[in-house]
Amino acid sequence: MEEKFKYQGEKFFLEWDEENKILAINMGGSHNKEDAEDFGVGLKDFFGKKEKLSLLKILIDARKLEKSDHEARRLYAGIAKEAAKKMKGKVALCSANVFVRMVGNFVVMAASGDIEMKIFSGPDEGLKWLKKDN
Repeated sequence: MEEKFKYQGEKFFLEWDEENKILAINMGGSHNKEDAEDFGVGLKDFFGKKEKLSLLKILIDARKLEKSDHEARRLYAGIAKEAAKKMKGKVALCSANVFVRMVGNFVVMAASGDIEMKIFSGPDEGLKWLKKDN
């Protein structure tokens, strides 16, 4: 039986959905360097447990994310770049905030790997898209 994965940060949590093979990320509040560093720790822990994945599907619920400072955005871009080196990605970003959508696009472009991203207003739409076969 597959081990459950959960990682709780102060302003985010990561949880592996074994049934759908999707990493669910929920982010809220304003993020700074320390939040991004903690997020990197959680993601590194996840990759250590899920080394055999060839395609990582990620559902990011950022509807309660307010903003990220410059250092946090830089670290998130670096984290995405490292993840893109490990595997292909399919990311559903859920947010109505224009700034969050813009930063999400920047992070994916900075990763410069094989990552497909779509933006949705809510997680139900994003989950439906992630479940489609590629």
